[in-house]
Amino acid sequence: VSRLDEFAPGEYNFVYVPRDRRRQTSIGMAYINFVDSASAQLAFGIFDMELGGRAMSWSKPRVAQARCQGLGPNLAFFLVNAGNEQLASPAAPHVFEMASECMTLPTQFAGTSPATYLTG
Repeated sequence: VSRLDEFAPGEYNFVYVPRDRRRQTSIGMAYINFVDSASAQLAFGIFDMELGGRAMSWSKPRVAQARCQGLGPNLAFFLVNAGNEQLASPAAPHVFEMASECMTLPTQFAGTSPATYLTG
């Protein structure tokens, strides 16, 4: 998150770094949802430059656009695959509302089912 704040402070609302549950380490990837396409394009350009122009390469490391776009769909995807109990896990996604990390679900999702996140 601190690396993102260097060039896009407050311009993302979802950061998820999946972890290997057995080893308790990162599996070497991250999902980031930016609040607008300009911020996403800026981040893509910066990370692509840092990777030496290999952003869309199939060799590691790489940067790519995810199929799941938006805060709601990313939350729904996580909850459907990991379960609600994983929101309390240290490996849970970091969710931001108005540039501050939320300790609970953002207000528009509180008390709703994951299906609601797809439209929220």
